[in-house]
Amino acid sequence: LDLPHVPFDWEGFKERRDAYIERLNGIYKGNLAKAEVEHIEGFGKLVDKKTVEVNGRRVTAENILIAVGGRPQMPDVEGKEHAITSDDFFDLPHQPKKVVVAGAGFIAVELVGIFNALGTKTSLVCRGAKVLRHGFDPIVQDVVNEELDRTGVDMRRENQVSAIKKGADGKLTVKLADGSSIGEVDQ
Repeated sequence: LDLPHVPFDWEGFKERRDAYIERLNGIYKGNLAKAEVEHIEGFGKLVDKKTVEVNGRRVTAENILIAVGGRPQMPDVEGKEHAITSDDFFDLPHQPKKVVVAGAGFIAVELVGIFNALGTKTSLVCRGAKVLRHGFDPIVQDVVNEELDRTGVDMRRENQVSAIKKGADGKLTVKLADGSSIGEVDQ
């Protein structure tokens, strides 16, 4: 089933999404305060089974919840300062016309699916022959990989980004390990 491309209001979506996240974070903080939960943000380490040290401050309690947040890793390639991580996706002020996503996990596949569905020309660079290689059912892997191909995602399998060059016009050229490149990239 092929449907026509419908224009998408990226700027309006971003504004509504940012307001929603801000409101949601406020609700969470309010609920924690009502429950008299102290929220301490920072880098911490366990001192013993009832003590944690966060930013030099030691806190002892019967129950300590440590909610760790992961951060995406940027590959150590020339020009990486021109790239963004998945965390920066919603900070883009405008919908890019052309993107390159590097990765094979579910976040990379989600981003590729979103961009592609919204009409952005999308390339996915992954080191293996398939995406979703680790921890996913083989049938799911096959279906997702077939759908990426079927929907027009430019798949660059068994490859990786080797460099990112920024032109005078602000467009990026993403060089790949196999010697090929993807040009005229916005992000």
